[in-house]
Amino acid sequence: MAKYARVENGQVIEWHDSLPINWENVNGFYKLPHSVLIQLGWYPVILDEPTNFNTNKYKLGNRHATVNEDHVVEHYDLIELPTSESNKNLEAAEHAFFMQLRETRDQLLFATDWTQVADAPVDQAMWAEYRQKLRELPVECRDKYNQELKALLPAPPQLLKNIAKFY
Repeated sequence: MAKYARVENGQVIEWHDSLPINWENVNGFYKLPHSVLIQLGWYPVILDEPTNFNTNKYKLGNRHATVNEDHVVEHYDLIELPTSESNKNLEAAEHAFFMQLRETRDQLLFATDWTQVADAPVDQAMWAEYRQKLRELPVECRDKYNQELKALLPAPPQLLKNIAKFY
């Protein structure tokens, strides 16, 4: 997403992330006031973000620009992802979540290994119970994740529910 657009004849000809330091023999170009930049064809860009943009269902398509008096509005077409690609994105996010969960769990287990040494000055039974809960965490989270995912999915129409009973 650009921060500035170079405009000629009402059309965006270039997109830029920042103003150049020098441009067409103008030193300190980036320091010029907003009104002078507009006169020279350099407009700030405002991104018209899509509402409820879900990266598991859509990707950004072609860029479009609307040139106004003192700014350019940048917006994109939304392209619906095929179901299989959407599922791949969801599966990748789920995999990343559970990998992070396991890594955190493993770190906590490692940090508490000392509590299971025979002469550790702690309540070993309490620590053993805590460590067992850490070991069970991925399975418990997987069950809760699947339950919450099912709760978030939209309910199919009644006709489909009746047909689904046969499969």
